[in-house]
Amino acid sequence: MKKKLLLILAILSIGYSASAQFTAGNLTVYRYGDGSALANGGRVPVFIDEYNPVTGAKVRTISISRTANGTNYGLEGLGLTTGGTFEAEGYPVLSRNGETLSIIGYNPAQAGQFVIGTINAAGDVNTTTLVATADAIGTPRSAVVEGNAVYFNGFQNGVRYKQLGTNSASTRVSNDQNAPRVLGIAETSLGAGPTVAVKVFAPNASTTIPSANLPTTSVAFATAPNIPGAAPLVSAHQVLAFKSTTGRTIIYVLDDNGGSPLIKKYRSNASGSDWVSFGNIAVPVNTKSIAGVYSSTGVTLYFTTYANPSAGGASQLYAFTNSFTAANEADPTANMTGTARLIATAPTNTTFRGVTMAPAYGKVPSELTANVISLNEIRLNWKDNSTTETGFEIARSTDGVNFNVLATLAQNVITYTDNTAVAGTTYYYKVRGIEPGGPVIYSNTVNVTAGSGIITGISFTPQTLYENQPLGTVAGQFAAQPASITNVTYALVAGTGDADNSKFQIFGNQLRTNAILDFEAQRVYNVRVRITSSSNFSVEQTFQVSINDVNEKPTMATIGNKTTCAGTEEKVIAISGVTAGPEAGQTVTATISSNQPAVFQSLQVNLLASGNGEIRYRLNADTTGEPVITVTLKDNGGVANGGVDIHLESFTLKISPFPIATISSDKGNVVDKGVAVRLTAAGGATYQWEAHGSIVGATNTATITVRPQLNTTYKVVVTNEGGCATVTEFTLNVSDNYNIVAAANLVSPNGDGVNDFWVIKNIDMYPESLVRVFDRAGRVIFSKKGYQNDWDGRVAGSSLKEDTYYYIIDFGAGLPKKKGSLTMLIN
Repeated sequence: MKKKLLLILAILSIGYSASAQFTAGNLTVYRYGDGSALANGGRVPVFIDEYNPVTGAKVRTISISRTANGTNYGLEGLGLTTGGTFEAEGYPVLSRNGETLSIIGYNPAQAGQFVIGTINAAGDVNTTTLVATADAIGTPRSAVVEGNAVYFNGFQNGVRYKQLGTNSASTRVSNDQNAPRVLGIAETSLGAGPTVAVKVFAPNASTTIPSANLPTTSVAFATAPNIPGAAPLVSAHQVLAFKSTTGRTIIYVLDDNGGSPLIKKYRSNASGSDWVSFGNIAVPVNTKSIAGVYSSTGVTLYFTTYANPSAGGASQLYAFTNSFTAANEADPTANMTGTARLIATAPTNTTFRGVTMAPAYGKVPSELTANVISLNEIRLNWKDNSTTETGFEIARSTDGVNFNVLATLAQNVITYTDNTAVAGTTYYYKVRGIEPGGPVIYSNTVNVTAGSGIITGISFTPQTLYENQPLGTVAGQFAAQPASITNVTYALVAGTGDADNSKFQIFGNQLRTNAILDFEAQRVYNVRVRITSSSNFSVEQTFQVSINDVNEKPTMATIGNKTTCAGTEEKVIAISGVTAGPEAGQTVTATISSNQPAVFQSLQVNLLASGNGEIRYRLNADTTGEPVITVTLKDNGGVANGGVDIHLESFTLKISPFPIATISSDKGNVVDKGVAVRLTAAGGATYQWEAHGSIVGATNTATITVRPQLNTTYKVVVTNEGGCATVTEFTLNVSDNYNIVAAANLVSPNGDGVNDFWVIKNIDMYPESLVRVFDRAGRVIFSKKGYQNDWDGRVAGSSLKEDTYYYIIDFGAGLPKKKGSLTMLIN
């Protein structure tokens, strides 16, 4: 790691010095043009301007040399197209660690060559990196540094990767994004765990946000997380990503949106599969570059527009604050709303190409704060970003210009109390680390007036608060003590007594609800509040918020729609879950009504024990329809302060008629014994026949086949779609007809499945008949009563010889006999 750091420092040190360091927290704007008249198709000098992000005042300008110097190439920008408008390419990007600003432009000494420039926190400019002609990127768009490497792109041939300080050809690392817009590198936090990764974002004017985990060879950029919904993006131009303290990733996407650009905010979901939208703001036409800072109070965005010469010095720098905290980061209150404010305008005949935060040394102390703790004491706190410092140096000033060293501290110290302050005096402070090679640059400067804003406490004036009120209901107001203290801020903070902080939120000096409060679940809530004055003096106190009960409506279990059949008999519907609501000691009554009262002979509701009840009703004769029945529960708790004492439970009662069922026969109602008859039922949706031995096959179809031996009555249950059933019946009268008993005249028991058995049709209808077979000599060779078509011509296990035989079917005394011949064939 140390060798890598030294290599980076060596590469970045081969440049020319701008002789002044950037101020942490300021802005840097990449500007095209020096104000001279512009020529169509001409190239212009480029500059890095430093701006104060609050006042919009320009602090200084760094001129990027157009002339080669040692190993540095010259660098310039394309001013106007041949059509007379500013070229909309070449955007600045700050490295992920915030230490290196990258720009891309043209090499004045060689047509068609592009140069990548870097600027560090000291203002040193390095232009030793050349984009090889073989890379063929077209018009240059952006470059971003990561360590000692750089990712860059133009309008063709995708995202490229190479080492800083070289002029060799680069490697294309995107096998799909051909023309990405503004590149960016950020640490992300996505999915369960969460999974933390450093990604390069390469929006390509599409509806997705492609990214990859810092590739060095060609890969397919992923478009996950996905953006759900119909066309959530139109033409993504730049992505600004922040790893949230809550384990999510927040992104701001500059969407060209067909010429009406928007900055859209998204936050990753818990699984890391989707981006969740958090609103957007409209920004001016030709907004092409965004930058921003993430803090505990939200994100401050900065963006620039570029302008056409005909519009004069209309290229502008804007600021917008999206306020939220870790506590409400997922709430609609964190949505982007409002309008950006203008903070600076470019001089005539120039244009702002883009904006980034000012580069800063990674080892520089940051987040310096000054807090008044007594009349004569000011406490300083800062963040130590180095592991190699030998100590810290505190500098103090009374005019913000002339600083003197106040104290020198040991390494790893991150706080200092100035106890020499004079009450009423305004002091300015800054801190820097002492490294083995000497001091680094100073941190941000803070100022505070000694003895000001000392708060003795917080008062809270509660408002009457009832349960079940909507989110945002005011619970009370805070005030500083003493009352003379003004310009204070309030915040809910962690600590003793913070158990219910999440159920509330603070707006100004108001405590408002952030949840639906339930008196029955909890009557008193505890919050911990910090008040902070303009001098950063703070006091924390805990408060209790009481809520009042209001009557809540009775309850009952959902009845749901019901079906019934026409008829005048009394019917019952059970009901359950009946209560007077959560309030103890109340009673409840019930009434019932219908929108079609004429349907009913009677309709009543009865409440029973244990929260149960019943609805009893009788229908008028021959009534059908779909009346709506409503049960009204009313408790005795009243409606004061928004209370509710009535619950309505409605359902539809679908009344169906009984089906008109019929049965028809394809053979009439008189049939010969043994004849198959098809009976068909009609009038319903489903059918179920009463079981009978003469039914052949299934009994749950509309049509059945029967072969009755005796007079038989068949019954069927016919059910319609409303579930109503009718039973109908049909009687078949059966006559004896010996003529339909017909014997086959051939038996051929050779196993081929044809005539293997002697078949006598309809013999099963006459089970008392006697069947006998004789040979030519009149001897009986086969005899059986109740023959079942199962004789294969064998006697005593042996087949009869081929011959002609004779049979007699005797149906009984006094009944006719049937005679005939039978031929036996063996083969």
